[in-house]
Amino acid sequence: MTTAQAQVQADLAAMSAAAASSVKLAADTSGAVKRLALSQEAALKAAAVSAQAWLTANYPPTPVPTPTPPPTPTPGVGPSGIPMPTTSPAGWGKILFSDDFTTPQGPGPWPGTWDGGMKYSGGPYSSRWWTNPPGWKDTSGAGTYEYQNLSVSNSCLIAHLATVGGVPQVACPQPLLNGPDTEGSGGLYGRYDVCFKADSGLNGFKTAFLLWPDDEVWADGEIDFPEGDLGSTIHGYVHNITGNPSHNDLGVSTSTVYTSWHVATIEWTAAGVTFILDDKNLGSTATSPKVPMHWNLQIETDRKSVV
Repeated sequence: MTTAQAQVQADLAAMSAAAASSVKLAADTSGAVKRLALSQEAALKAAAVSAQAWLTANYPPTPVPTPTPPPTPTPGVGPSGIPMPTTSPAGWGKILFSDDFTTPQGPGPWPGTWDGGMKYSGGPYSSRWWTNPPGWKDTSGAGTYEYQNLSVSNSCLIAHLATVGGVPQVACPQPLLNGPDTEGSGGLYGRYDVCFKADSGLNGFKTAFLLWPDDEVWADGEIDFPEGDLGSTIHGYVHNITGNPSHNDLGVSTSTVYTSWHVATIEWTAAGVTFILDDKNLGSTATSPKVPMHWNLQIETDRKSVV
């Protein structure tokens, strides 16, 4: 159990007589936001992930006054023109994790030197980020994950998606929400936002940014948003947790394409899951995964061949 989860359980016990809305507020423990840009380079298909990332912990306000912190410098807006938030939305608590990607790195090994197993070290991001090791296959089986195809510049985490030797190379960065060497470890509930954009000509590659159970049991839940082929439109899915995870408790489809900047939001609470795109509520479900989940920023192939 993480410290945040233990604190929330203590909060809930102390608030047993409180209103339902306050209990819900105390139960929503963590969330994340990430900026994503997908762009094309001259000689190959590429996805650029502009990744100013932040997480929120949803605690109720404390009655104890706290000192006023010093002013927070305004972060750079990056190519999106949308600044990284420095405060949480109403109803959510402190920001737990942020990364403005201000330290250039690569292109080359990212987040650091790979040890041949599950660890990365020596890079400016290796204590805060992880990525699927090279050789792992993506969901369709057509793509292979890489770490040499990731770099940072202009406040962007850039995933260079290309077909090399007939094999599409893809990427799946993961923020280490619980500290160094905690890959596969997330939190219970939260708000996750991602700002993203794709160039034209990336058909056959897709985003499937997902919350995935720490216990690796699909039947315990899967939340995907934004999901879709980069040459098409944005979708979102909450998989069923009461019988067949191949079915969806919520599926949303939009006419919104990837080729301009958007902000997609997952709000995951004990009461349900809500998808928001550019501040527009797309729909909610009353079912909700009940286990800790980690956030994979999965960029993969959409089918067996990449155009």
